[in-house]
Amino acid sequence: MKIKRFFAPDMRRAICLVREEQGPDAVILSTRNTAGGVEIVAAVDYDAELVNGMFGEQREQRGPGGTAPGEDAGAQAETVSEDVVAKADDPGTTTDAAERRPESDAAARERIIRAANSRRYETAADDGGREPAQVTPAASRRTPAPRIEWTQDPTLSAMQDELKSLRAILQDQVSRLATADYDRREPVRAEIVRRFVKFGFDEAVARGVAAATTDLATPGEAWREALFGLAKRLPVAARDPLEQCSAIALVGATGVGKTTSAAKLAARACLRYGSNAVALISTDDIRVGAQRQLASFGLLLGLPVRQARSAAELADQLAEFDNRRIVIIDTAGMGQRDVRLIDETRKLTRVADLQSYLVLSANVQREVMDEIVNAFGREQLAGCILTKLDEAARLGAALSTIVSHQLPVAFLSEGQRVPEDLRLARAKDLVGRAFAPPGGGSRSRTAPPAEPSREVRYESA
Repeated sequence: MKIKRFFAPDMRRAICLVREEQGPDAVILSTRNTAGGVEIVAAVDYDAELVNGMFGEQREQRGPGGTAPGEDAGAQAETVSEDVVAKADDPGTTTDAAERRPESDAAARERIIRAANSRRYETAADDGGREPAQVTPAASRRTPAPRIEWTQDPTLSAMQDELKSLRAILQDQVSRLATADYDRREPVRAEIVRRFVKFGFDEAVARGVAAATTDLATPGEAWREALFGLAKRLPVAARDPLEQCSAIALVGATGVGKTTSAAKLAARACLRYGSNAVALISTDDIRVGAQRQLASFGLLLGLPVRQARSAAELADQLAEFDNRRIVIIDTAGMGQRDVRLIDETRKLTRVADLQSYLVLSANVQREVMDEIVNAFGREQLAGCILTKLDEAARLGAALSTIVSHQLPVAFLSEGQRVPEDLRLARAKDLVGRAFAPPGGGSRSRTAPPAEPSREVRYESA
């Protein structure tokens, strides 16, 4: 029940206010004259049973001269209709409601509000001497609807989901239209993009390579230009890191082959400088057996192996091996989202004259590679070592990451043999491996000739 008090200079205006605000179904509960005009108390959405009970109590108080027992609440309360408005114009009908009811209007209003906001009880007939049961009226037994915040409104949520779906559909349609327009305007470049994407390359990288091709080139010429353009975009180390670095630290995620790569680098350095010029240091105290594995490699190669648990210990170990030509440092593997371990690794690798190389596995997703590079910090990395080429179905994702971050590739690793399965990175070698037909990966172990357009066959999709 919604009850409200209205004030107006006369009865007609008061009734018009009630109709305008509460509608024609409003019920007048009381009227009285005030110093400034007329006061009306009206209600809407009232409970007929509750009002009947209230007026029944009033009839008992009035006695025989009151309202007839069969009269309901609708007869007691004046409905705001055209008839009421017409009555308001008649001076004889504007009599105060207090003249029709002996009790005061204030007491009636208080009883109505109290009855609407509290629970009423009915006494059942005495059955078998039992105590009369208290029965809650049906109107009071109603469970109020749960209050729903506007942000949690099911209708609003459904509308938001529908808008998101429509937005996704619209974006897809616009993307298709843009692709169709690109295919129509530049069919040769569009074909290059499709081939690159088929081999796992990122579309943005593919479009950048295709855009650099000659406008009037034939499909075959444009494809060869795209391959050479990709080779130019691939950053590779200008020199062998073993020739220009005195200490190399291998960092990266778990399971990418850091320890094996450290052993391969140490063996490669031993073949070049001798075992007296090489040393190994392990900072991995997390993985079980990591230091034992590196110690086994050191024993086979005849190299000293040390352990460092802090940046100070690492600096001391490097000072001990100051007379060595090259020192290889194996660090602990960690997830790209483990901020604490990454910070610890950065502290270890900030030692002077220490070059950090990120070990990337070629068989992981492009998004994961991006996270790894961003986690370890591109500006703190001297380059990367690409491992597990023999386990990767396609190299497009790895090469797209390298091109996007311009992270120089120093070495390529495919296999467990030490040190045979580690070689210097060459851009043409990577391009040849990326577009090699299925089962033809072994050809990439030898660098492609200088003219891939003549002697190296790339699958043309």
